[in-house]
Amino acid sequence: MLKHQKDIKKSVPVGVLTTMAFVFVLIISSWLAPQSFSEGGRLRSVLLQIVVVAGTTLLVVRITGLKLQNILKLRLISNSHFFLAILLGVFIVPWLEETLHFQSQFSEEVFLYEQQAQKWIQSSSGWNLVWILLSMAVIPSVCEELFFRGLILNLLVRSGNYTQAIIISSLMFGIFHRNLVFILPATLAGMLLAVLVTRSGSLLTAMTSHFMVNATAILAPHFGITSVFPWLEKTIHVPLPILFFSGLAIFFLIGKLKNTEGSAK
Repeated sequence: MLKHQKDIKKSVPVGVLTTMAFVFVLIISSWLAPQSFSEGGRLRSVLLQIVVVAGTTLLVVRITGLKLQNILKLRLISNSHFFLAILLGVFIVPWLEETLHFQSQFSEEVFLYEQQAQKWIQSSSGWNLVWILLSMAVIPSVCEELFFRGLILNLLVRSGNYTQAIIISSLMFGIFHRNLVFILPATLAGMLLAVLVTRSGSLLTAMTSHFMVNATAILAPHFGITSVFPWLEKTIHVPLPILFFSGLAIFFLIGKLKNTEGSAK
């Protein structure tokens, strides 16, 4: 069995392996993805994330005989890494919202989706809000990072071209979201998350930032944050000073993330 796994690992080029894994996940998730905001749709989405996205990651690792710890890089991170990842997740949000605003100039689908999502989230409270946070922030941040920045990115970087690996894995992440509303923002977020993994050496930094991005969209309306930052709720232009400041913060924090590498406990 071990010999068979080694033969597979040697015979299947990295590009073919990553493409096959991505196409499989894309097709199955497109087929099973919920088409509306509902409790049944949330449960379906959770099962899809766990079984298809995370499950495919473990299946590919198992079939090819790859070492799980080398692919997933679930190395514990220091408190400073954790805090930096949280801040990076927060500061990327204005750029994602501005990307949504840019897309809204060409498609009304952005407005319709934003209205439906905000209406559904704002009508939730208590344990239902906790369930939404779990299903839309926690589980996707874990499962999608395992697949895209764990399996896909770390297979692609074996070619030695980190820039190409980051771009390709990020484009795949954007396409995976299928809905035109999310393709560009998801690609942009994927690039930042990929940089976090390559610089920190741990997938946990990307999971933390990913969670913060999703959680901000969910929790902002419930804590009055949208009254101060209306672009978190409405598809409007993000003020240039905020974009400028958040952009500087992202570059600064990424630099600090590299400088603190190796301090994980």
